[in-house]
Amino acid sequence: MKRLILGLSLLCAFEGACVSATTPEGYPLYPHASGTLPPEQTALLMGAVATVDGERVGRFGRAFALLPGCHVIENQQNWGGADANSAATAHFPAYRFSIPMRAGYHYVIDIAQGAGNFVQLSATERDASGQIVNSFEPGGSCSAG
Repeated sequence: MKRLILGLSLLCAFEGACVSATTPEGYPLYPHASGTLPPEQTALLMGAVATVDGERVGRFGRAFALLPGCHVIENQQNWGGADANSAATAHFPAYRFSIPMRAGYHYVIDIAQGAGNFVQLSATERDASGQIVNSFEPGGSCSAG
């Protein structure tokens, strides 16, 4: 049985953007005909995201505003990264994460290169200050209990 290793996101180093209180609002993935909601009323999803609730979202960018509630996220499958000493590419299976998202929080699906060209996939929840407050494994459900 293969295990997916979840690790601390290196989003700032490899994705070129840090998750913080100043993160952009993201493309709204909710009905927005009458305007967009303020960031404190939505959850922000960022990173290596291929689908949200079964919809392919790559054409909308890498940051998405969602209504609070359970969302099923699928990671991107191809990745390439480099640092000062090495470069790596990886192909991941499509993992699904069921994430109970909260308004005002940021969710990051990240693929990052660690020591020795080790590549890892992580799914984390961050509060408004950018602190990681939870991590998620593939599968699962949002149901309480």
